[in-house]
Amino acid sequence: MRNSASVCPPGKDSGVYHLNELQSFVAIVEHGSLTAAARQRQLPKSTLSRHLARLEDSLGQALFLREANRLIPTETGRTFRDYARSILELAREGLEDIERLSEEPRGELRLFVDNGLIRGWLTGVLDTFMQGNAHLRCTLNTQLPQDPADCRDAIVLWMGDLPELPLRQERLCQFTQGIYGQRAYLEETGYPRRPADLERHRWVDLLAGEPAPLQLTSRRGEQVQVTPPPSRLRADQLVIQADAIAAGQGLGLMPTWQATMRIAAHPGCFERCLPDWWGPAVPLWLAYPHGRPARKHRAFLAHLRASLPEEWLQ
Repeated sequence: MRNSASVCPPGKDSGVYHLNELQSFVAIVEHGSLTAAARQRQLPKSTLSRHLARLEDSLGQALFLREANRLIPTETGRTFRDYARSILELAREGLEDIERLSEEPRGELRLFVDNGLIRGWLTGVLDTFMQGNAHLRCTLNTQLPQDPADCRDAIVLWMGDLPELPLRQERLCQFTQGIYGQRAYLEETGYPRRPADLERHRWVDLLAGEPAPLQLTSRRGEQVQVTPPPSRLRADQLVIQADAIAAGQGLGLMPTWQATMRIAAHPGCFERCLPDWWGPAVPLWLAYPHGRPARKHRAFLAHLRASLPEEWLQ
């Protein structure tokens, strides 16, 4: 929102409230401190202090009580909070309505995308989208924010478990997983012939809590549980896990689509073990704002759905 946007305070003719000041005030209420609110707003703490001082001076009343390291809204602050949120929501809806009248999507598109989707797929999807939408800016994050409220106006594309978010959630598909290893490693240690053989192999795992039994399912529907040894290398990025498997550090479970793309790009980097057995399916989640989507969101969601590989949807 532009810094010049402002509204007249209810019952007061002597000044105006700038939307930036109201946004800062609401952020302080939600986070309980200037430091956390400044981090969320990506503004200096001194700027938020000035915003708060101007509001309190305009109202002639304190909006917060200062207790230890927290700011607690006064009765006036709690009442004003509701008005501030209503004003900001009306302003947001007004800007979105104006945006819908525009011929092209504009503004900033915020994306939170699982790192496992970036390499080999999303990079191309995003490149073609940006080429066709010259008035859009895009911010891409591969880690979800600590405060779920920070992604309220964003689109999230995530593999595996998706935490509770203030967004509409939709499962797009499920990825199959296979077990992969480097050929030299397999020739040295021996190829696993049945699931139980995995327990004598080194294991390369993703960061997913403590080691737990791994459930495998055969083509015929049989299910078995095995417990691979603790992983000596655990990473929170699929590309690092794939690099470790390709370097011969052990066997590991990977989404088959990603392993297939890696093998096509680097023939012989690793190969599938126990091809008749599959690991747990990994869901792919799409999350986006509730209500009427802004033009930028509609455009990206349509492009994203059209870009999903057919094999993912089968």
